[in-house]
Amino acid sequence: ISMIFEKTTPQGQKVPAPYIFRAAQNKSFEELLTELVAANDRPFEEFGIKKRSVFYQRLPAFMRRFLLRRAVRHPLRWKEALGTVAFTTLGMSIRNRKFWPVPIGPYGCMLAAGSEFSFPDKRQGWCLCLNLDHALNDGAPAVRFGRTFIQLVESAEGLLSHDAR
Repeated sequence: ISMIFEKTTPQGQKVPAPYIFRAAQNKSFEELLTELVAANDRPFEEFGIKKRSVFYQRLPAFMRRFLLRRAVRHPLRWKEALGTVAFTTLGMSIRNRKFWPVPIGPYGCMLAAGSEFSFPDKRQGWCLCLNLDHALNDGAPAVRFGRTFIQLVESAEGLLSHDAR
């Protein structure tokens, strides 16, 4: 799962820093949460972000796009560099208003978390948007996956211990 963290460079500039949670399907909620906190606490230097070469920056945009497409054309190279699923949070600055972000990107499955809001009866809710690329995911299985995903999120299945339920 690919996720972007905002990090501050030694020069004080805020930049996006990608982090990939590897083999997330084999980890418990607690393991993923621990990894998330550790990734968020990591200093900018540990993310391994290299400054783009001056040569690459001076190339025309069409040439940079061509080189990027060639670099990630191979599926295993893509998986290694960018992961297979993306998660983003876009609603942190919007409080108690319903905001559904629509994730658009090069992934077959993207999840975006929008804002948190309150229902009139004081329950809390989150605006989530799940985007499945129809070019990569057939409609019927995508709908079944979406239905199962919604049920798991709404029930918090696997997140709470038996005692806490």
